[in-house]
Amino acid sequence: MLVKSILYIVSGVILTVLVPVVLFFGAMRINALPRIYESTALGQIVVAEDMKAESNYTAMKDVVDSHVKTFKTNAVLEQVAQNLGLERKWSRMSDAGEVIMPLSDVISRLDASVDIVPLQDNSGRIKISSRSEDPEESAIIADEMISCYNSFMSTLQGTTNLVVVVLESGKVPKKTSYPNYLVNVLIVCISSAVAGIIGMALFVNGVKLKVIYDRTMK
Repeated sequence: MLVKSILYIVSGVILTVLVPVVLFFGAMRINALPRIYESTALGQIVVAEDMKAESNYTAMKDVVDSHVKTFKTNAVLEQVAQNLGLERKWSRMSDAGEVIMPLSDVISRLDASVDIVPLQDNSGRIKISSRSEDPEESAIIADEMISCYNSFMSTLQGTTNLVVVVLESGKVPKKTSYPNYLVNVLIVCISSAVAGIIGMALFVNGVKLKVIYDRTMK
């Protein structure tokens, strides 16, 4: 009984005091990470009118999926990087001076920060989302992706027709998409409250067991 009471008391102290402290510093560490902004542009893939018929659902889906897969080819990403001067913009400073980011690294970073997602209504509309530490840059990249893709497809097909029409340009986000400060605070508060309740219950039970043990030993 003595061992059990001690375990309850120790566990109660840990849950009531240490867990909230660890959660708090964990949340602070996450909130200290770079702020990421996300902007989304809306585009319409141009297809023949008969492709929009319900009977051509599969064919329409195949066309859209094909464009989505082609959207982030290296040629398109490279053109975006060059048009926006991202090699120099994403450079870093070192003891030796400015270090320009290699084009291959820029392309990899673009590929990881841009998502192309088709809407599920089979309308041929797609969302181009871009994430960046710079809110204005996130909107510019989303729009530039559409422009460069049209240029790429025009060269590939030998035409000047647009493949993707801009329905809604990317807007400069006012709030960060990550980290979400409010969510982090709520998680810490709720988790700390739960841990505190359980910890206090264990602590009280441990004290009761200790009192019972002391009385028994007398």
